[in-house]
Amino acid sequence: MEGQVYLSRNKLVSLSEQNLVDCASRGDGCSSSSNMLAAFTYIAENQGIDTENTYPYYGRKLRCAFKNDTVGAKSAGYTTIMDGSEEVLQEAVATQGPIAVVLSARNVVLE
Repeated sequence: MEGQVYLSRNKLVSLSEQNLVDCASRGDGCSSSSNMLAAFTYIAENQGIDTENTYPYYGRKLRCAFKNDTVGAKSAGYTTIMDGSEEVLQEAVATQGPIAVVLSARNVVLE
């Protein structure tokens, strides 16, 4: 998302991971792709995510302390690309810029 912000504003903005840990976490750590989807959904529904400067990382889940007046970026949503759609993925990178990808380490090929 920070890459998208840079492309649209020509300015580097560090976004708050802690904002996501505290406010968008589903409680299962990093054990599934649903966490990325929960993060993007949270940012879109919440009308933004705070900056790292105003909501620093503490390395553990705390009470959600999001503030509307310190939003560093907003999102209109996300699109999911299905497995095996390399051409669609290439097109997304070419037309949209930086993207987020989830790679499952449970696949036998990776063992």
